[in-house]
Amino acid sequence: MCVSPHAVSGGYTVAVYIWLNIYVRRDLQRFGFSKCRRQTTPPRVFIFKQRKDNITMARFFLFTTVLALISLVHAQCGAGTPDARVTGSGSSFTATRGSSTVYSGSDYRAAIQAAVDSISSGQRVSVIASGSIGANTITIGSGKTFEGCGTINVGNRGGRGAIEVLNTVGTKIPYLTMTGNPYFGLRFYGTRDLVLGQITMNLSGGCKWS
Repeated sequence: MCVSPHAVSGGYTVAVYIWLNIYVRRDLQRFGFSKCRRQTTPPRVFIFKQRKDNITMARFFLFTTVLALISLVHAQCGAGTPDARVTGSGSSFTATRGSSTVYSGSDYRAAIQAAVDSISSGQRVSVIASGSIGANTITIGSGKTFEGCGTINVGNRGGRGAIEVLNTVGTKIPYLTMTGNPYFGLRFYGTRDLVLGQITMNLSGGCKWS
């Protein structure tokens, strides 16, 4: 499934849209909804084609999702004491976990991945720095909270996502700003209890998510 590359911002709308498709797509299909396919024009979110109670069910999912997201968007990105941070600019980036440096160098993606890999389930990483990961992929594991406070510019890696969450439970992305031309901006597969917040994706091409 794919969202077309037209600019989308505004955390509640995008998060609800993505959450409904990723977390309950199979349930919605059982209730008589069909999903959109990868395309270059803005797709309809759902096609209503059976009973009137489908509308009631969709409203229920929407309402409960908004409630779950409100607590995420009240805090500021990077606030408090994240378990890991990525800072820097230009060609110099540093990833730290507590007082320990887990990466220092010119590779923005490597800095982010090192920070993500350094934390455990239930912990949070804040990417304060902005930069470009090129045609590469960041992977986020179960139970981890990923805050993209800076702007992450991405390239096109065929069939892959710039950020991937695969076969995980309880992953959270409360903040993310992405630019570029990815194949998929976000790629999810086999996820449960995925929570998304303020997602801003100003892409020049590709798909926002799969």
